Amino acid sequence: MTQARAVQRFFPVFFFLAWAIAFTFPLILHLGDAVVLARGSDAWLHLWDLWWVDKSLIGLHQNPFHTNFIYYPTGVNLYYHSLDLFNGLLSIPIQRLFELTATFNLLMLANLTLDGLAAYWLYLDRTGSFGASLVGGALFASAPLLGTTVNLAQLDEVTAWWMPLYLLALLRALDSPGPVWAKGGGRRATLVAGLCLVGASLATWYFTAGLAIFTVLFVPAYLIIRRNTREKANSWWQAVTKLAAILAVLVVVLSPLLLAMIGERLSGATYMLPALGTTIYNSADLIAPFLPAQVEIPTINGHGGNLALGYVALVLGILALVWGWRRLWPIGLGLLGVIVMSLGPELQVLGNNTGIPMPYALLNNVPFVGASRQPLRFLATAELGLTLLSAFGVKYLLG
Repeated sequence: MTQARAVQRFFPVFFFLAWAIAFTFPLILHLGDAVVLARGSDAWLHLWDLWWVDKSLIGLHQNPFHTNFIYYPTGVNLYYHSLDLFNGLLSIPIQRLFELTATFNLLMLANLTLDGLAAYWLYLDRTGSFGASLVGGALFASAPLLGTTVNLAQLDEVTAWWMPLYLLALLRALDSPGPVWAKGGGRRATLVAGLCLVGASLATWYFTAGLAIFTVLFVPAYLIIRRNTREKANSWWQAVTKLAAILAVLVVVLSPLLLAMIGERLSGATYMLPALGTTIYNSADLIAPFLPAQVEIPTINGHGGNLALGYVALVLGILALVWGWRRLWPIGLGLLGVIVMSLGPELQVLGNNTGIPMPYALLNNVPFVGASRQPLRFLATAELGLTLLSAFGVKYLLG
């Protein structure tokens, strides 16, 4: 292996680990005795999640989605709770080596490192630029909304690296001409994309919903530009079969959980359906994504979320769209779509509810989507699209 290839392979790992340590400093000095918690109380919930997954599976040999350790003696189902099963499973061997607080903090740093690294892999695959991909990955791994998630100690929503991995696999599948079942037709990439959706769902359904909206808007546009540039592209039916295969992987792998969630809803339980006012309260204001990252206006950010997209990413993304419009507008379309969905069921401007219905209102009664009480979380997917454009912007500036 040449020195240049070794640097390109291993340097990003250490770079994004250092980035995560700096982003959360001084957490590295308090791994066993403190957690990041700027506001709220979600840290205790997510610490309990890690403890309960270990306790239920290893100690009690039972389904982790039901517990009578709270609401004793009847207990409660956790199918609509942010159990974060993926991190819970990862935590089991770590809890054997360290105590619970250190386990939580190590997973926080590991996920932040993977956020940047996975984004870097996607951007390198698309731009071919080492420097541009490092910048794009750093922007994704330190986005303002991700910073708010760290401040709230929401470990599940720090596990954002499934999103760039999914988009990388989806693009590889679409770039492979031919039906999904044929050799060279993107079978492996399609399977990986489906598994990445599974991973995103086990972290938080917010990521799955955002990726679904982005995919529906992005894929048709991407097929159009590939034809316009005379590159090999899937026909419409081939692309549809690949998307269907990705969905099939998601449904089959998660079928036990999905059936249990459907059964819970059909039982007559309504606790998972938030009031309309709650959903509106947790939606993004129209100007919130374009405010400075440190500005938290109570009438706009009353929910405690910092919804800024970040001016560096916005400027670089706009430059990319200006210089590479013919090739990059599908990303811009997907980005616009998830931003619109983050605005929730009714448009809010400068803290005032205009009452104007928004597209999210159409999805509010759809199973799983309607159970979401925070449309603003669509901005996590928006950051993926924006920082991908930012990487192209850096590439154009460099070259």
